[in-house]
Amino acid sequence: MSSKYSLWLCPPTASSAHSVLDTAIAELSASLGSPRFAPHVTLFSPIMASSNAEALKQTSAYVDQLRQLIKDGATGISVNIGDLATGSTFYQCVFFECTGSPDLFEANAIARKHWHIENRPPFRPHVSLLYENCPADKLACMKARVRSVLPADMPKLSFMASEIYVVKTTGPWFQWSCVGTVSIYPEQDIL
Repeated sequence: MSSKYSLWLCPPTASSAHSVLDTAIAELSASLGSPRFAPHVTLFSPIMASSNAEALKQTSAYVDQLRQLIKDGATGISVNIGDLATGSTFYQCVFFECTGSPDLFEANAIARKHWHIENRPPFRPHVSLLYENCPADKLACMKARVRSVLPADMPKLSFMASEIYVVKTTGPWFQWSCVGTVSIYPEQDIL
C-alpha cells in the first residue's frame, strides 16, 4: 500500500524567519487550539511511495535533476516571504505568500515533470500560519488575530533552503512526520 509524502522547504532553525514564523504558529496554536506544525513551504505534493526509503530514493533522484539546473555558487532555494493572505481551505486559512523567487518556481516545475504531474493547479507557494476551517465571513477576523501575534516591526523575511524535508503526510496533520532530508548539495545529505 502506498503512502503520501510531501516535500517541504523549512527555514533554518537559527534564522530570523524560523524564529518569527515558529513563534507565531506556536502562539496561535496555544491561544486558538489550532494545530502546531513546523514553518514550511510545500515545494511539491503528493509523492506516492510504498515506504519511507522509497520516498527518500524518489526525492534523491529528483534532487539530482534539480542540481543540474542550480546556478554555480548558489547555496540553496531562495524563499522570500511576502504579504499576509487568507484562503478557503484548512491548510491555507491564514498564510504568508512567497514571492519573487524564480528558483522556487523552477524547483516546483522540475518536481512536476519528475513525478509526471504537470496538469495541476498553478503553484502558489506560501507559509501557513494557521490551519483552521474558517467560514469566509470570519477570515478577516482570523487574519487580524494572526497579525496581532506578529512583531509590530517585523522585517521582510526570507530564507535559503539548502535541504528538502521529506514528510509523510498520509492521514490527518497530527500523524505527519519527517522521514528524512535530502540536501541540495551531495556532501550535505542527511538521511
